[in-house]
Amino acid sequence: MRFIHFKAPFGAFRFFQSVEMAVTADFITHSAAYGLLLGLAGIAREKKLEYLGARIAVGVIGKRLPPRGRAYQQLHWVKLEGRVEKRKGKPPKGETLKAAFERSKGMKPDIRPYVREFLHGIEGCIGFECAAKPEFEQLIEDGVDRPEKIDNWGLPFMGDNNFFIERLGVSRAPSACRWFSPYKGGLLPTGERLHYLSVWTDYELNSRSGSFPFILSDVCEKPPDDAWVEIKEFNVKT
Repeated sequence: MRFIHFKAPFGAFRFFQSVEMAVTADFITHSAAYGLLLGLAGIAREKKLEYLGARIAVGVIGKRLPPRGRAYQQLHWVKLEGRVEKRKGKPPKGETLKAAFERSKGMKPDIRPYVREFLHGIEGCIGFECAAKPEFEQLIEDGVDRPEKIDNWGLPFMGDNNFFIERLGVSRAPSACRWFSPYKGGLLPTGERLHYLSVWTDYELNSRSGSFPFILSDVCEKPPDDAWVEIKEFNVKT
């Protein structure tokens, strides 16, 4: 069992959603944490099924979740022969409707607002263990402390690939955190609410993804037993 301690100025952890309103989860999700661990270990996403059964605990350092911000951008819509294509800041391809394009004097004929949420001031701890393949834990530790041993395939980032990590460390002891545990029903403590986090993301078929409500514990030195979440595929019959 090991723990990743991280700090980042910005991060965003997206759901499957419309591009016009790109919201973020309240904190790094278990699926994003698993992806981060794979990257640190130098394991390509295509091989993520090889380490199913790993258990992950996610904790927030401090008493409060990171603040949420918003960035506004322009989204360029191009009409292509009866259908609409969304293109961000790119020139149109193919045959545009001539009237709209001529009215715009060669500029963008249809611009709409695009909102991106992000978190700032993120600091937390990710606990992980993989009893079936303990070498997974060692690969991650090597990826942090001895990266020259790992054939890394990318940089670690916080959800969006333009949000990088400021500080990263690994140890066998956790930080004092508020840990996320799956919500099992009942009344919430005063001032608390549910947090919807993804545990598994399937990029080919969304119905095989899994997201669940979580609650935050009080600050404690190690993850509660129910904060450990198994990483596994979710099969939803349609």
